[in-house]
Amino acid sequence: MTNENEIKTEKKEEGEQNENVVRNNLIEKAEELAKRLEIQNKSAEDILKRQEEFRAKQILSGVTDMGIQPAPPKKELTPKEYKDLVMKGIVPEKA
Repeated sequence: MTNENEIKTEKKEEGEQNENVVRNNLIEKAEELAKRLEIQNKSAEDILKRQEEFRAKQILSGVTDMGIQPAPPKKELTPKEYKDLVMKGIVPEKA
């Protein structure tokens, strides 16, 4: 009887040790992932800071999209205007 109790106790202890090993492995993996996330977050912060600085320089130097004016739309010729140009020998460009 004591032999059976000892075997059960040993199996219980082995199971608890295995659980502890699994827990420790999970904790180690979680800590490693947390470190990697911190590094990636730091990298993302650096990139964002550089983008903000670049955008600020663009704005201050006047080289932004807002500083560029679109080309005015070409005026379409009426049939009379087109005829007059052709009669003068000028071939108008097509839009």
